Amino acid sequence: MFLSCYTIVLLWYERHRRRMWKKKIRDIVKRAIDNGNLNIVLSPDVDGIVSTVILAKYAREVHNAETNVIGTYDSEALRMAGEYGPADAKKALWVDLDVRFDVPYVIGQHFLGKSNIGDTYFNPNIEMGVTSNMFEKCPISTTHLLLWSLYENEGDMC
Repeated sequence: MFLSCYTIVLLWYERHRRRMWKKKIRDIVKRAIDNGNLNIVLSPDVDGIVSTVILAKYAREVHNAETNVIGTYDSEALRMAGEYGPADAKKALWVDLDVRFDVPYVIGQHFLGKSNIGDTYFNPNIEMGVTSNMFEKCPISTTHLLLWSLYENEGDMC
C-alpha cells in the first residue's frame, strides 16, 4: 500500500499530538504535587470520584504522593473538608471541573466554548479546537482521559 507524504505527515501529527496531551496531563499532576501531597477539589459526581481514585493510585505509584480530597465544587458552592480552607483550594488540582476562575491546576472535559487556558489546565475540547459547536464536544469522561493518559496499557490500572 502506498501512502502519500501528506498522509504520512497527518498520521505522524496525530500520533505526536496524542502523546502531547497525555504528557500535559501527567505534567499537571506532577506539578500539583506539593511536599508529597496531591490535594484535590473534585466534582461531587461519579466521574469526579472515580477520577480521584485513579489519580490517587497514580500519584502513590509514580510520585510516592498521598492524595487528599480537600473539597468539592458543584458549580455553585465550594465545600471544604476538615481543616482545609479556600486558600488550600486555590493551590489544589481541580478534577472533573472546568472553572473560569483562578486556580492553578485543572483537568476536565466539559464544553467551555472559546476560552484561554494555561499550561496547567487540561480540557480536550480546547486542546483539539472544539470551541464553537457543543455537538462536537469530547464524548468521553474525565475518568477515561485519566486512564488513557496516566497508564500506557489498560492492564496497568488494575
